[in-house]
Amino acid sequence: IPASRLNQVGTNLANYFAAPNIPAGKPDGELNYFFPGNSTDTFDSEMGRIDANINASNKVFFAFRHNNRFHEANNAFNNIATGSILIQPNWGATLDYVHTFSSNTLWDNRFNWSRNTESRPPAATLDITTLGFPQSLATASTQPVFPVTSGTKFVDFGYSKGDYIPYDNFQYFTMLSHTVGRHSISVGADLRLERQYSFRFGNSTGLYQFGLNG
Repeated sequence: IPASRLNQVGTNLANYFAAPNIPAGKPDGELNYFFPGNSTDTFDSEMGRIDANINASNKVFFAFRHNNRFHEANNAFNNIATGSILIQPNWGATLDYVHTFSSNTLWDNRFNWSRNTESRPPAATLDITTLGFPQSLATASTQPVFPVTSGTKFVDFGYSKGDYIPYDNFQYFTMLSHTVGRHSISVGADLRLERQYSFRFGNSTGLYQFGLNG
C-alpha cells in the first residue's frame, strides 16, 4: 500500500498496538498475542478511638477511621494505550455523647460522618496532537488521554470510563431510654443525609472505530 494512501492518525494509533508474541492460532493470524494479566493492589487502614469520662453522669468518645486502596491493572500492551487505575480512599468519624440522668434514665447522642470516593484517573496522559489530531480537539478534551480505538477482530484499546465519584453520609442518632421495673421505654430518632457527586470522563478524546470495508 503506498504510504500516501495511509492515514497518518490511523498509522500512529496502530503503532501502539502490541506486536504478536506467540504463533498465530488461526490461519488468518488471529490469536497471536498472549496476555497473562497484571494487577497490583495496595491497601492501608488506620483507626483510632478516644474515650473520656467527664464525670459520673457524662461520657463521650471520638472515633476516627481511614483506609485507602490503590489498584492498577489491565496494561495488556505494556504502554500508555492500555491500563487502568482505581483509587478508593475512605474516611469516617464518630462523636458519641451519653448523659445519665439517673440509674434508670440515660440519653445517647451520636454524630457520624463517612466518605467513600471512587476515583479512576488516567493511567497515563498523552498530547493527542502527537498522534496527528488537531489542536482544537486536544483543547476541547477534558482529559489528555489516549483515544479509545476499536477495530474488527482487534481488541479495543485507549482510555475510557474514568470517573471521580465521592459519597458523603451524615448521621445524627439520639435515644432517650428509661427503665421501669422489668420494662424499658425508648424514644429517639435516626436522621441520615447522603450526598453524591459524580463526574465521568467518558471518551474524553474520542472513540474511533475501524472496519474492513472497502
